[in-house]
Amino acid sequence: MNYSNMIEEKSLKKTFIVATLVSTLVGTFTASMALADKIQEKRDKRKQNATDGKQDNEIKQLEEKLKKLGIESGTGNNKVKGEGKAQRSRSSSRSSSRRRRRRHDDEYDDDAAYFAHSARRSRAMIEQTYQDQVTRMGQGYAHGDVITENRLQAQIIQLQQTVISVLQDALYNGRGLTEGDLQRLLVAQQAAREGSLDALEGRYSHMLPDQRAPRKQLPEYYHDEPPQRLLEEAPAPLPRQRTFPVRHVPSHSLPPPRRAESLPAPHSGIFCRYSEALQHSSRQLSPAFDPSADSRCSSCGQTLPLDSRDVWVFSTEVPTDAGGRQKVRECRMPARFVIKSHTPDARFACVLCNEHRDVDCICRSVEALVKHLAAEHTPEELEWDADLVSLRSNTSAVGRELVLA
Repeated sequence: MNYSNMIEEKSLKKTFIVATLVSTLVGTFTASMALADKIQEKRDKRKQNATDGKQDNEIKQLEEKLKKLGIESGTGNNKVKGEGKAQRSRSSSRSSSRRRRRRHDDEYDDDAAYFAHSARRSRAMIEQTYQDQVTRMGQGYAHGDVITENRLQAQIIQLQQTVISVLQDALYNGRGLTEGDLQRLLVAQQAAREGSLDALEGRYSHMLPDQRAPRKQLPEYYHDEPPQRLLEEAPAPLPRQRTFPVRHVPSHSLPPPRRAESLPAPHSGIFCRYSEALQHSSRQLSPAFDPSADSRCSSCGQTLPLDSRDVWVFSTEVPTDAGGRQKVRECRMPARFVIKSHTPDARFACVLCNEHRDVDCICRSVEALVKHLAAEHTPEELEWDADLVSLRSNTSAVGRELVLA
């Protein structure tokens, strides 16, 4: 055994804390999916064996009845008719029972398919968020800190405990996964996804370079936090000066100085001037956001963490019936929407909230903006903006598209 490799691997794990924890978290999602698939395979196999055995029994019963009918054909037509009526009654009862079982099985299959889809999406969101942020921040992001380590470990422990509990319960009782088990796994993996994304976003925000301090700080609030009105600071009064009488000035003295023209008032909106220009026109993005450029806004001077090729795909869930079943709607968000949402201090304000709601939402990163759109806006509201494109179901991301919600 090569102990040097073990020491090296151990030291790497201690160094790249976030990378190791993200790998463990993704592995836990994969294990939960494999668990559901394995139990589903066993369930399908039991169903097939039961169907085959039932068909064999029905064939044997039919053969025996045919033999009896051949023997007793000359002795009891009335008896045959009576048996036919009873057989039809039993057949009708079995048919209704089969319909109920088939309807229950279909509902279970729908729940299992939705769980698998949600688990794959959660895993992709975490992987893509980590890869995107570590690419922009470097190895320092993968090293992590104590806060990020504790938050990610908490999500891993909670998710693993739920998966182990469901597995032990199913094995102990000798049964497959029930709808209740799938709901427990679904709630656990969604909570782990949200908590992990919050931890990664917190690490990313903590590493962002300090921006130059503006003279007035824009209010930052999220979702249900009430807006705060900025109060203009009154300028300090000028010191009182003594006045002296002025003698008569001869007419040949110099003319009074020309009055200087007033400078334009500073921009006081939430968005950058270039963002507002994109919002009120259909112009293309500036060449500064080309892949080979520096993605620096010519108006506010901020460098944004994206280029014109970046596209995000996120999904929203809306109830479709009284039973609470969810329907997934996906939306495509190009780089133009993100760029027209940026503020002079390199944050991102929701354009939809600014135009259609009383409270603005300012997000610290692109990922936070995507999460806000997916959680706080309906598919109908997303269609109000021309840059947001609704996708058909099961549409996959291609190229540089990032599945984030």
